[in-house]
Amino acid sequence: MKEDFEPFMDNFEKFYKLEPMRYYDCSGNYESPKAQTMIQNEGNHYLATLKSDGEWGRLIVDTDGIITIQSRSISKVTGEYGDKTGQLPQIVLEAKQTLPPQTVLLGEICFNNITTTSRDVGSILRCLPAKAIARQDKGEHLYFKVFDCLAVGGIDLMDSPFIDRFEAALDVISKNDHTYIVPCKYVNDGFEDFLATILREGGEGIVIHSKEYLYTPGKRPAWSTLKVKKSTGELEVPVVGTTAPTHEYTGIEREAWPYWEGTYDDGQTVLIDHTPGNIDMEHGLTWTPVTKPYYKGWKSGIVINHNGNMVRVASGLTDEDRAWLATDEAAKAIAEGTLVAVVSGMEITDDSIRHPRLIRLRTDI
Repeated sequence: MKEDFEPFMDNFEKFYKLEPMRYYDCSGNYESPKAQTMIQNEGNHYLATLKSDGEWGRLIVDTDGIITIQSRSISKVTGEYGDKTGQLPQIVLEAKQTLPPQTVLLGEICFNNITTTSRDVGSILRCLPAKAIARQDKGEHLYFKVFDCLAVGGIDLMDSPFIDRFEAALDVISKNDHTYIVPCKYVNDGFEDFLATILREGGEGIVIHSKEYLYTPGKRPAWSTLKVKKSTGELEVPVVGTTAPTHEYTGIEREAWPYWEGTYDDGQTVLIDHTPGNIDMEHGLTWTPVTKPYYKGWKSGIVINHNGNMVRVASGLTDEDRAWLATDEAAKAIAEGTLVAVVSGMEITDDSIRHPRLIRLRTDI
């Protein structure tokens, strides 16, 4: 940082005590006209960002280049917003090297893995710095995923509309290579498809922002922002069947794909664990890449009974789940009605569950 840097803002200290804005949640009433206006992006007045399940953070680069990372909660000891700077040295170092003085970014402190939760993040941030650092060094490091910008390089953006603040964040991050300070995922249209993808991948949901709203500390202005997330909660439902795996692999890694099936002229088949370069094309065999569950003899998903509706669930299953579902033990549990699935989804409809995802299988009911 330049030692002769002169502050553009005389009142930059206000950002340390600024009460965080709150984001509007319509409690799952996504069919209301207001919510649908935002979800359908009518008039192209909105932008949607990924809602990571972590902890809110405020990253402040002061006039002298000192970095502070604050939490949303106020410390009972200091009376100030919680200080998480010591727990996040990788973010502090990157901010020192890449962000200009008098910059304030808002973001989610989270893991890069979309399926992790605030509980996982809290297991790091609630530790003293030394233990928090050690836990990250042994596992994965936390990220700062930026979704807003209140100041950049001495320019106060508090009176600027959201789209200008967000673009300022993208701009300041793009000026240098970043590993841990990154923009959150976002889209300008196709919000429902974006949400469906996030839910399928095990994420929490999205936040839709009006491009024109101003940052209002301590307020929760209706319809300036809208959280859209899992709305069904956790449902416990009986498993009544399994689904067979897809046969042919159609992914993009064909040249390196290890799971293949050979078919003889007489129709007999053989499975071989080789990449194409190692496959013997002789002996009248025709080779086809097949999916991993098909090759392994696993099941690809389950069928659940939700209020009399048979719903297929394939998202959220681990390889261990798919392998176990192909066992005699699983077949017996299904036949006896003792296998239960805990699932969630975006919405319950009259005849199904939209975007269902398995959380876990249970036989202890």
